[in-house]
Amino acid sequence: MRLMKIITTRTQPGGDAFVQRLRTLGHDALCVPVLRAQALPFQSPDMTGIEGLIVTSAHALRHCRLTPSDMPVYTVGAATAVQAREMGWTRVTEGPGDVLSMGPSLKGKGALLHLCAGQVSVDTERAFTGLNVVSLAVYETVPDAGFPACFENLQDGVVMVHSARAAALLRPYVRAYRDRMQAGAIIFLCLSQPVLESLIETSLVIKGAYSISTPTEDALINALKDI
Repeated sequence: MRLMKIITTRTQPGGDAFVQRLRTLGHDALCVPVLRAQALPFQSPDMTGIEGLIVTSAHALRHCRLTPSDMPVYTVGAATAVQAREMGWTRVTEGPGDVLSMGPSLKGKGALLHLCAGQVSVDTERAFTGLNVVSLAVYETVPDAGFPACFENLQDGVVMVHSARAAALLRPYVRAYRDRMQAGAIIFLCLSQPVLESLIETSLVIKGAYSISTPTEDALINALKDI
C-alpha cells in the first residue's frame, strides 16, 4: 500500500479515531468533518411490544435518553457495541460491521426500535425492509462550519466520504476539481454506492470518484491498495 494524503470527512468523535488508524499505517491523514451531530428534542417512545433496540450509529447512543436496561440491543458493529456496554446496556449483540449485512440477522427478533438520525440512509432503509422496525430519531447531522476552507485549497489526495448527506454538500467541489480528478491528483472514495450517487451528478461521468462494495471502514482502508 503506497502512502497517501487522506482527508476523512467522518463526523466526530469517530473521525479522530479513524485518522489515527490511517496514521498508524503511515498515511498523512486529517479529519475534516463535513457534518456534526446534534441532539433532537427527545420524546419518550411507546415501548409497548418493543422487544429490542437497533443501534446503527454511536451518535444515537450518545443522544438517546433511554435508561440502560436488560432489553436486547443489536448494534451495527464492534465500536457501537462497546459503547452500549459502557453506557450500561447488558444484553448487547454485536453486528457484522455494516448495516446491509445486519438486516438478515434481525429476522425473527420481533418488534424493534431503531434509534437513528433524522435523515435515514438509503442503505439503512434497504437493510430493514420487511422487518418490524419502528424508527425513533434522536439526533440529526448539520453542516460543520469548519469544512469549506480545507476543500477550497485542496490540491491533491484521497477524500473519504462516509454518508450521502456529506456527499451532497461536497458535490460543488467535485465540479470544481474535475480536471484534477481526471488527472488522478484528487480521488473521492465513498463508503457505498448510494454515497457515490449523491456525490456525482447523474449526467456527469467522471474519473476519480469510486465506491466500495462493503460499507465498513476496514473496507475503505483496503480499497486504498487499488488506488
